[in-house]
Amino acid sequence: SKFFGGGETFCVIVSSLVLQAALSVWLILYAKFCRVDFSFTLPKRSLFSKAAKYTLLALLLVFATMALWKGVLFLLGVKYEMQNSIDLWLSASGVAENAMAFLSIAVLAPISEELLFRGYLYRILKGAFNNLFAAVLVSLLFAGIHFSIEAFVSLAALSVLFCAVYEKYRDIRLNILVHSLFNIVNVLMISICNLQQ
Repeated sequence: SKFFGGGETFCVIVSSLVLQAALSVWLILYAKFCRVDFSFTLPKRSLFSKAAKYTLLALLLVFATMALWKGVLFLLGVKYEMQNSIDLWLSASGVAENAMAFLSIAVLAPISEELLFRGYLYRILKGAFNNLFAAVLVSLLFAGIHFSIEAFVSLAALSVLFCAVYEKYRDIRLNILVHSLFNIVNVLMISICNLQQ
């Protein structure tokens, strides 16, 4: 807070942006200098139509798994808490904080996470294991970094879908776009629900 001269939410958002941007730049430079081939296979028109289709599928998958998992947690007596990124979005105030939070959630998180989890880790692990085991392992890691027991199952299922999309098309741009659209839709729905309350 002292370094950035803002409140706690502002500092968390700025820190998140810096880390996501640094990770994205590092992964892109690593790909360039180590000649990692992401082989973009889809034309732009097809990229956007497929992104819309897989975003809808991702939303349905997450809502279904979240409903089931919330039921299990309720039966176990575990209190449901919001994911940190959702809490961060809701606590942002003012144009600057909201813009930076949106940039983090809708742009930098999808880029850095897809490059790291599907572009690198999944590709490395499927060289050592079969595709399904690699997808499950990457998905457990992906869900784990979000630090939310309540969203863990949904995030793991979402990550398995992202691995399947990457395996089918081998175009990391599609993964980034689906992830971004998914996050944008969630932010909009959370904002609408928050306004109604």
